[in-house]
Amino acid sequence: MKSVISGGKLPVSALVGSSFAIEPALGRQFLTYSTIATLLAILIIALLIILRYKDYRLSMPIVLINSIEILILTAILGRIGNLDLAAMAGIISLIGTGVDDQLIITDEVVGKKKQDEEETEYGLREKIGKAFSIIFTTAGVAIVAMIPLLLSGIVEIGGFALATIIGILVGILITRPAFGAIIEEMYKK
Repeated sequence: MKSVISGGKLPVSALVGSSFAIEPALGRQFLTYSTIATLLAILIIALLIILRYKDYRLSMPIVLINSIEILILTAILGRIGNLDLAAMAGIISLIGTGVDDQLIITDEVVGKKKQDEEETEYGLREKIGKAFSIIFTTAGVAIVAMIPLLLSGIVEIGGFALATIIGILVGILITRPAFGAIIEEMYKK
């Protein structure tokens, strides 16, 4: 609350009467709970993917790519700032959006593969390209939506917006193309 009140965004001047510090042990506990929540989210997503496609081999690349994306994002956020509660919320929310993007690619390839067994390499690349056009559009919309939050000056929201923007950029520049290449190789054979 102190950071919000002291941020200068109120129409009147405000004076903070008192403040208190949170013990470092609670920070360790926060990190432990955040890690457990992240691992649980990944596990539940893997189970849902197995149930959806009835093929455990599809869940492995999705979970692997998503874990790598989280690792890259955590490393970048740890390097440029603090991993606070808002940043962890952004990371956890990106697990869902990352999987969603990978499911778009998978549905485009697997769903149409079942319809047409005579798949050419051009047709497969065309389907992956169509999936990427959807992913780039949604990524652009999400980044534009996060910019006002990032520039709002509110510290608590800024961490979430920064984590979201960096996560989306890592996804569309690194992990989605890697996943597209993996799926293309899996279904080319």
